[in-house]
Amino acid sequence: MKKNIIFLFTLFLLISCVSNEKTVESNSDNSSSEIKEDIVLCSFYIPKNISPKVEISGTISSKNKVDLLSEVSGKLKTKKNKFKVGNEFKKGQTLIRVESSDLKLEIKSVKSEFLSLLIQCLPDLKLDYPASFNKWESYVEGFNINRRLRSLPDSENNQIRNYLSGRGIYSLFYRIMSLENKLDKFSIKAPFDCVVTQSFLSTGSNIVMGQKIGQIIDKKNYEITTSLGISESELFKIGDHATLNSEDIDKTFSAKIKRKGNHINTLTQSIDIFFDISDKDLKDGMFVKGYVTGKLLKNVYKIPRNKLVKDKNVFIKKNNILAEKEIKVIYFDNDSVIISGLDNQDCVIDNYRNYFYDGMEIN
Repeated sequence: MKKNIIFLFTLFLLISCVSNEKTVESNSDNSSSEIKEDIVLCSFYIPKNISPKVEISGTISSKNKVDLLSEVSGKLKTKKNKFKVGNEFKKGQTLIRVESSDLKLEIKSVKSEFLSLLIQCLPDLKLDYPASFNKWESYVEGFNINRRLRSLPDSENNQIRNYLSGRGIYSLFYRIMSLENKLDKFSIKAPFDCVVTQSFLSTGSNIVMGQKIGQIIDKKNYEITTSLGISESELFKIGDHATLNSEDIDKTFSAKIKRKGNHINTLTQSIDIFFDISDKDLKDGMFVKGYVTGKLLKNVYKIPRNKLVKDKNVFIKKNNILAEKEIKVIYFDNDSVIISGLDNQDCVIDNYRNYFYDGMEIN
């Protein structure tokens, strides 16, 4: 029994010695690894002239998008309704026409009354205002109730105007003008070359005043709105060009900065930039992306983004001592950053670690 205890104790001592040797070897290896990792590398950079390319994206929207509202009530007149989604119209073409026969008859009735009153005034004009008679007689002879009302002849003095006003000439004249202006509202014409994007009408529809009847857009002139950071927006000016493409169309589009917003979004600290773009293959609502080339930046440095410390500093190596140097960041992209404030002799630390500090001695 005593011999067995001595044997077990001896075996325990042997195992402990072997374990300690392995621990020492392991610690030795770790120490060697840490020494290797403490070797600090740095790189020199040469100043360059760079025009940064900033990525942008946005949705195309027509510059002219009009919701059409009816200003009159009535029944859609067109037998074959062409105001349907996808149909195109030239500027000045009639989009819709509302039944207006009753109003046309009223206009003819008032015009007849107006003409009769003018004829009654001619003898008095010839007698009392002979200098003005000829032009009023000419106006009456050229009067046509089926045509739009012409402007009245000029009156040389207040006496003629007072006479005509007393006979009701002016009141009837302006009443006819008002009726003709109302008649114009019974047909809606295209204000520009357009395409219908919304239509709420069908043949024989009854239209109510104020009702939305559809929407048209200008299919030739589009714009894109995108947001850029404040510093990024300062890289561009009105007229700078952007190159864009769509995943849906195998084509490259060119756009131009038309205007820049003055309002800063408080949540994103960004500014809206508006681009003009025109192409027959573009569609309202299409998503595009690309880049816009900024102004030429002279004597700047482009370094990997991971070399920045606190987004505004870099560590440089001077005589085996670390120095933290403040620089000016001009533009970020995904992997790199354009900065100013370095000197050609500055060796920028490559393998920054979070325990580095200003004045630290290094290998």
